Amino acid sequence: MLRPKHSGFSLVELMVATGLFATVMALATGAYLLMINVSRETQAVATGINNLSYALEYMSRNIMTGRAYQACPDGDISFAFTNATGQRARYSLVAGAIHETLDTDRDGTLADETSVAITEPLVTIDALSFTCTGTYPRTSASGGTTDAIQANVRLGITGRVSAGPEKERTLYVQTLVTMRAPDL
Repeated sequence: MLRPKHSGFSLVELMVATGLFATVMALATGAYLLMINVSRETQAVATGINNLSYALEYMSRNIMTGRAYQACPDGDISFAFTNATGQRARYSLVAGAIHETLDTDRDGTLADETSVAITEPLVTIDALSFTCTGTYPRTSASGGTTDAIQANVRLGITGRVSAGPEKERTLYVQTLVTMRAPDL
């Protein structure tokens, strides 16, 4: 007597197929979660770099269009000048952030209570340094005071960007800003 043919899968075949599917899905899920974490870290670092870049550009533009630079020794952590609107301004490092202080009442004083952070909490500033040249008055041969160097400021920033729990990236940024108006 002939047995009828049964079509379909046996229990063993179904168990093997289900096991392979579960293994492939576990590997794919792990890779997907890893890519999400890498993407978040990259986004956090990019945001921090953008914030640091904005702060550097903001300070550079204001210093470039300013005048009456303070004489600062090498590596000074604050820098004061008169900005384009005629206000005294100062950039300084305060509690891990770059702060801008403006003389809002134009009395010539820079009170720390008017200080505003220009960097986000995501970025921690470890070091801020200003090195000035051309800001020291020198006596000329005719008896007047002058310097022979166009005023410029070398600005250096060392900071850390948080890229997740217990993950930080260190950034080093430096630029040279020259006073736009001639002061020779």
